[in-house]
Amino acid sequence: DCLAGDGNNDTIIIPNGSIALQADLPTITTSVTIQGAGMGETTIDGQGAYIPFTIISASDQLFVIKDMNITGISGGAIMGQGGSYSLSQLDIDGNNVEPTNTSFGIVIMNNINAPSSSELTNIYVHDFTVNTQGIQPVVVVNSSPIDTTATLDNITIANITNTGGQVNAIIVSTNTLGNGGTGNISATVNNATIDNITSTAVIASGIGSIAFGAANIVNLNVNNSTVNNMHGVDAFIPAMMQ
Repeated sequence: DCLAGDGNNDTIIIPNGSIALQADLPTITTSVTIQGAGMGETTIDGQGAYIPFTIISASDQLFVIKDMNITGISGGAIMGQGGSYSLSQLDIDGNNVEPTNTSFGIVIMNNINAPSSSELTNIYVHDFTVNTQGIQPVVVVNSSPIDTTATLDNITIANITNTGGQVNAIIVSTNTLGNGGTGNISATVNNATIDNITSTAVIASGIGSIAFGAANIVNLNVNNSTVNNMHGVDAFIPAMMQ
């Protein structure tokens, strides 16, 4: 049975239990809803070797993933390129990840000539210890000429350690991934909790925005959110002193 479905607007129900991947799941290219039995009930286990969900869309299709745990990943848990997203009730557990390759929890990137809107609700990303150039638990990026919007509600990111590079807990940005674009991004973060984020190599950040490109605008509203126990190292950056 193929978790990616076989047509447009499929709804795929994954029952209780754990599914141990033997390979990366097939790339998803058409609208789909993938629903587990609930956090703590359905688990997708990448066994430290595989990426569970890769989505590549050429148009503004809707992709829904909800009600499950994802663990044992290599690279990341959910990579979305193009389209719009509804992600909810997801527990992304960093235990048993591949430590030198894992660099993200959820990445949503609009890199096509179409609008994109995403809603992330009740997401828990936790207990990652990696040695990579950088790890980003949640990233929303616009690399498109069309504006992008995102709403992130009840996001908890906790116990993330990187011994090889930076940690950016939540990032909203333009043009940090992909091939550029002149579109803007507007995002709202509500009720986020960021706790115990550590880089033993460079910097660590909590909730942030990054704009690349003179024509791009990032609008980020953060409400009722907390950042605690951030740890980085002393770093001298010559460019900041010029």
